[in-house]
Amino acid sequence: MKGFAIFVVVLAVSALSAVVLGTLLWRTFQEPVKAEFERIGQDVKQYAASHQQSECAPEAFGRLAACDGAMWCSIQAPIFAKECLRRARHSADLCDDVPKSLVESVIWPSQECADLDVDPEMCTRILNELVRTCQKRR
Repeated sequence: MKGFAIFVVVLAVSALSAVVLGTLLWRTFQEPVKAEFERIGQDVKQYAASHQQSECAPEAFGRLAACDGAMWCSIQAPIFAKECLRRARHSADLCDDVPKSLVESVIWPSQECADLDVDPEMCTRILNELVRTCQKRR
């Protein structure tokens, strides 16, 4: 029974430490992360105001290629694509190359990304945003 009591005390202290550490980390990084998302939002608004939807994915790929593997930079590219597709002017030809079949549209991003020299996961996320936009149109 003594061993179990020690285990419970250690577990409780560990849990409390994790909560305190998590709270401190959240408070430390909350404002910079929030500011960065606001900056991305302003960047997208500015770009989308003078561009069509058909320019969003190529711009996101250009930004992704310029990241040189930096993780936070790479994560921003799909966010940019999603918001740009939502805000930019309508492009009648946006969905011309996107498959209409649900099955094909699930496979298509991975096939397209295999031929590109960018992070495959982020590439797929960008093209999935394009697929979602086109599915909403149909």
